[in-house]
Amino acid sequence: MKQIPLILYVLVGAVNLLGHGLDIDPMVRFSKPMIVPVLLFLVYFEAKGHVTLTTMLLVGALLFSWLGDLALMQDGDNYFLMGIGAFFVAQLIYCYAFIKSSFEKPEFRLTPLLPILTFTIFLLVFVTPAVPDALQIPIVIYALTITTMACLARLRLGLTSSQSYQWVITGALLFVTSDAAIAVDKFYRPVPYDDLVIMGTYIAAQVFISKGILAHPE
Repeated sequence: MKQIPLILYVLVGAVNLLGHGLDIDPMVRFSKPMIVPVLLFLVYFEAKGHVTLTTMLLVGALLFSWLGDLALMQDGDNYFLMGIGAFFVAQLIYCYAFIKSSFEKPEFRLTPLLPILTFTIFLLVFVTPAVPDALQIPIVIYALTITTMACLARLRLGLTSSQSYQWVITGALLFVTSDAAIAVDKFYRPVPYDDLVIMGTYIAAQVFISKGILAHPE
C-alpha cells in the first residue's frame, strides 16, 4: 500500500516515455498532464496529512510545474513563454522550499557551486546567440533562476538529513539537465532522443525533489 503512489507515478512516466519512444502522440498527450497530479497524490500520501510550510511550498511548485507542462504541450512562442513563466515561478518556490527545509539558512560558498555555475555559463554562451531576440531575456532570467535553485540544493549539504540532501541535489541536477536539453534542442542543435532525455530527466527530477523535501526532519 505504501508504494502504490510511487508505482502509479512510475507507470505514468513509463507510458509517457513509451509514447515518445514509439512516437504515439495520444499516449504522450494522455500521460503528460497526469504526471504532476499523480506526484501530488504521492506527496499527499507521504505527508500523512501533516500540513507544513514546506509541504505547501512543494505543492505550489508542483502546481506551477503542471501549468508549465500544459503550456509546453502547445505550439508557438507564446505558449513557450507561458511555460517558461510557470516554471520560473515553480523554481522560485523551490528555492524558498530548499531554504525552509534546512536546519538553518544556507550560506553562500563559491567553491562547491563552481561546477553548476560553469555549466550555466557555457550553456548560455553557446545557446543564447541562437535564441530569437524576443526570447533571449526570458530564457536568461529563467536560466539564472534554475541555476539558483540548483545552487541552493547544493548548499543544503550538512543542513538537513543525508537522505533529504541526496534526493534534492539529484533532482535539482536532473531538472537542470532536462531544461538544458530543451534549450540546446530548440535553439542550438538537435539532441539525440530529445524527448526521452528531456522527459526522462524531468520525471525523475520532480519525484526526487519531492521526496527529498518531504524527507527533511521537521
